[in-house]
Amino acid sequence: MGVGRYSSLFRERHADAEWVGVEIWAPYVEQFGLAQKYDRLIIADARWVDLARLGLFDVCFCGDVLEHMSASDAQELVDRLLPRCRLLFISIPLGFCPQGSVFDNPFERHVVEDYSDERIREHFPAVVDGAVETRGAWTIGTYALSRDGETIAALQALRGHDRSEPPGERPGPP
Repeated sequence: MGVGRYSSLFRERHADAEWVGVEIWAPYVEQFGLAQKYDRLIIADARWVDLARLGLFDVCFCGDVLEHMSASDAQELVDRLLPRCRLLFISIPLGFCPQGSVFDNPFERHVVEDYSDERIREHFPAVVDGAVETRGAWTIGTYALSRDGETIAALQALRGHDRSEPPGERPGPP
């Protein structure tokens, strides 16, 4: 979880939502004020959290999480999360991105240092949309995953709408 970025970005716009955070490194709770950013905060490795006890979610975020575990563990975590949420977002560095301990946190080490867009789409077949962008020296892939038919249809409709012409410029009927 790190600094609680997603709660900071979206909590105000979704004030009625329950925010549950999972953080593996206990010192980050105080360092980044995580207790104030989440309604429930679990200090544990996400791979071993009993997800059934948390209930179901509309949206889950795995931002800068999956590269810190083996590819098989990442795939297993995603497979465990997908039935528990309608939409799962993952954000992950792409390309060769070695990283060691940060802030004395050994869990910051990148276990998989060479994800690519192709590899993400191959390993996670539930990807329904994704974007790749460069941020400084890093290339980041952000992906939406779902197995929920209604959610997939809504995302596809939004994607189609994004590519359409502005309403005032659409040609009229022949």
